[in-house]
Amino acid sequence: MGSNGAGKSTLLRVISNIYELTSGKINVEGEMEVLLENEIGLEMDANGIENIYLILLLSGVEKKKIDEKIKWIIDFSGLGKNIYRPIRTYSSGMITRLTTASKLSSSPDILILDEFFGTADKDFSKKVNTRFNEVIRNSGVFICASHNHQLINALCNRVINLKNGEIISDTKRI
Repeated sequence: MGSNGAGKSTLLRVISNIYELTSGKINVEGEMEVLLENEIGLEMDANGIENIYLILLLSGVEKKKIDEKIKWIIDFSGLGKNIYRPIRTYSSGMITRLTTASKLSSSPDILILDEFFGTADKDFSKKVNTRFNEVIRNSGVFICASHNHQLINALCNRVINLKNGEIISDTKRI
């Protein structure tokens, strides 16, 4: 947690190996799934199904596994027939549904989330929170950057507060 500019997203990008570490050491063991910006890796002229494949192929999921997950992703997203439209015609909420459903279709060892559900409607947010609980139960580690105290209190057993890239508090909760 921390205010805007505290270093939360930067830390997640370093842990995710998106940004190169400039000092220190990070040891990541296990399969990692990273949920950052909604539109990273999307092809705006491709339809929802084509973008599901893009999202998951970029995450290292084999095509055969994606084939097995596609129905679940479409159902979970709630996009219905909109899944066949180019995503440039989607609202930001629809893009959130597509990317979130795609990323939450597996249960990785490590799940990293940079809060981006501001455009999700109430019903989808509730559905996502239920799925997060399932994924977290099956995962070993969940790391989340958020301003949402309710989300942090519901899902996290440790809270690290950052300010200007520095840890100002580290609280373990049972």
